[in-house]
This record gives sequence, structure tokens and C-alpha cells, in this order.
Amino acid sequence: MISMTAEIADRFLSLLWGSRKGIAELREISDSVSTFFYHWPKSKGLLLEEVQHMAGAVDIFMGVLLRTEMGRGDAKHTEKETEWLWVDVDWKRGATFGSVLRTVGLDPQIVVDSGHGWHLYWHLVKPVPVTLAQGAMKVLAERLGGDSVGDPARIMRVPGTINMKGDDRLPVRLLRFDTETRLRFSDFDLPEERRIESPEYTAGEMWRLSPDDAPKFGEGERNRGLTSLAGAMLVKGMNDEEILLALRAENEVRCMPPLPDREIQTIAKSVRRYR
Repeated sequence: MISMTAEIADRFLSLLWGSRKGIAELREISDSVSTFFYHWPKSKGLLLEEVQHMAGAVDIFMGVLLRTEMGRGDAKHTEKETEWLWVDVDWKRGATFGSVLRTVGLDPQIVVDSGHGWHLYWHLVKPVPVTLAQGAMKVLAERLGGDSVGDPARIMRVPGTINMKGDDRLPVRLLRFDTETRLRFSDFDLPEERRIESPEYTAGEMWRLSPDDAPKFGEGERNRGLTSLAGAMLVKGMNDEEILLALRAENEVRCMPPLPDREIQTIAKSVRRYR
């Protein structure tokens, strides 16, 4: 007989991953860390049995993105596209549930009460590259005062389990579960509210150029890093010309060595279809 814990986890994971095929990572954390991998959706039953068995004894997390290789949970072995954007907001920072939702103005399709805050998930009409989504999620996190949790290997709590952190045992609850609504990536374009004035850079006065001491993108990281920045630019409401100008400037500051301009133009063109 399936427990309420497994039923809630099943609803959540089935919407999050759907019929996509991959490797689901489940991580149990107590005094030690145990990591398990399951073929999704083929081994969904085994995964849910493990969640049901361990809930209430340990903290249970899952990888937001499916993994591409058994036993490998690092960023290099995750899906390259995502149909979800997600943010983690800690209530200790003074936010309330209502204020969080009003700040974005776009209702998330999944809301999880983590016990100490909320995990918000927005469902996209079509998948976007993870590198593009990372930039958008960074902007959303800044907007909401949330944590930057958009990295590909991110793990989040599983609804239906227990948050064991601290002295209290708090339920991880599924507060909102919308299976019908999907949003366009361009729906997150809120330019008037996102406008940033900067004396350093004036591409539509919406982008603050990275400082000289910002972390650099080396060989093998440059395209991915600039694509992530382009995702943030889209969410800030910048137009094609502004994005190209800003990427050219960021290329000089962040890339070691800078990419050829033709590659910058390719990155700028590639993000247009997600408007």
C-alpha cells in the first residue's frame, strides 16, 4: 500500500520529470550522505519505495534535473535543457508567502514549503538550454531575495518528507500543484521593474557591467558563461541590440581570452527564439 509520503512525492516528481528518460538522483543526508540513482521512469516504483522507507529518519533531496549517467550527479552529467525555472526563498530573510508571489507577478506552478522557506518552480512551454535558464534564475533569485540555486546539479527537498534541520521536525509540504499552466520564457520579461541604472554601462540602462575582478570564464567555459548572462539579460527585458552590446562588453571583461565577435553574435542570435 502506497503511503501519503510516496503519493505526494509521486505527484511532484511525475510533473517535474514527466515522461522524460534519464537518471534520477536521490540523496539522503543525516550524519552521513547516501546517494542513490534510479532509471526514470522505469524504476519510479523503487525510488518511491526508498522515499517512503527513509522519510522521517533523514533529510531527503532529489536532483532537479535528470542525470545522464548512472552514478554521476555532477553538472557535466545533467540534462542540457530544462523546462523549469526554480528559486529557493528562505523565510528567515523576512519574506512572506504572499509577498514572494506578488514580487514576481507570475504564479509558480509548483510551490513547496521546505520547512524554512519555499521552493518555487515555473513550468515553461518549451525547454530552454540550462545555461540560458541559469541567468534567468539568478535574476529571479535576486528579485525575490532568494538563494542562487540554478546550477545544473542542484538538489532540492522532496515534498512529503520531513525537514530534519535544527531542533524542529518540519513537514516538507506541497502547497501548489498546477498541472495545466505553462509559461513562455519571455513571460519573465518585466523591464520596467527590472531596470538598473549604471554609470559604468548604459545598454538601455538595464545592465551593470561586471567589475574587473569578477570571476573569469576560461577555455571551455566562455560560451556557457556568456549564454548564462544572456539569459539574465532576456529576463531584464533587454532587446536584441542591447544584449549584443552587453555581451561584447562582458566578453572583454569576463572571458580569458575573449571570444571572437562572430561567436558573440551567434550567442546573441541563439537566445532570440526564447522571447
